[in-house]
Amino acid sequence: MPLGPAEPQQVGLTESQQTALARLHEVLRRGGLAVLCGASGTGKTMLVRRLASECAHTPGWSVRGPCGVRSFLEQTAAGGVDLSAGERRVLAVIDDAHRVHDGADLARVVDALQMPPAHAVVVLVGEGRLLTLLSRQPDLEQRVVLRAPLTPWRVQETQQLIGTRLPSFGARPDAEPLCLRLHELAAGIPRQVVRLIDTVAMVLSAEPSHCVTLDDLETFHRRLSLQAA
Repeated sequence: MPLGPAEPQQVGLTESQQTALARLHEVLRRGGLAVLCGASGTGKTMLVRRLASECAHTPGWSVRGPCGVRSFLEQTAAGGVDLSAGERRVLAVIDDAHRVHDGADLARVVDALQMPPAHAVVVLVGEGRLLTLLSRQPDLEQRVVLRAPLTPWRVQETQQLIGTRLPSFGARPDAEPLCLRLHELAAGIPRQVVRLIDTVAMVLSAEPSHCVTLDDLETFHRRLSLQAA
C-alpha cells in the first residue's frame, strides 16, 4: 500500500523539539516570557499548537493563539488584548513574531499581554530575525526567561525516517549516499525532508521497479523548490 503524505508532526518529535517542549512546560509552571526560534520548517508552529492544545485541556488555563503577530498588533491598537480569564492562567502564543516592523511593536504587544491583572505566559515564535529584534529592545530582552532553539534534523534522524517510511529504499546497498544526499538537499529541515521522502514514495508507488538515483533526488528537490516559489 502506498504511503500517504506526511507532515513532521506525524513522524514524532525530534530531539530538539522534545527538549524545547519540555523547557516550555517549565515556563508554564513558573511563568514569564519565552522565545521559540528556528528556521522555517523546523516545526515551531506545530510545537506551539501542541502546547496550546495541552493547556486548553488543562483545568485552570485559558489559551490565546497561536495567532500571527499582526493579529495581536491589531488587537493592541484597538484597545488591548482580551485576557479576561477569571482566575485562570493564560497562555498567549504569538506566531511569526519576526514579522513585526521593529522591536518596539513587539514590546507593546508583550506589555499589553502581561499587563496586570492578567497572569499570562507569553511565547514569541519566529525565525532568526526575532532574536535581532529582541537585542534592540534591552528591556524586553531582559524579561525573556527562556530561549528555545529548534535545529534541523541530524543525518541519523533523516535516516531513521527513511528506514520507517521507505524500508526498501533504506535497505539498498547504496542507501547511505542516497540518504546523505537527501538530507543535504533538504538542509535537514524536517518539512523539506518529509516532502522529499514523500516524493520518492510516490515515484516508487507508481513505478516499483524504478531505481531512484542521486540525479532523481536532485530533480525532485528542484521541482519541490519551484512549487514552493
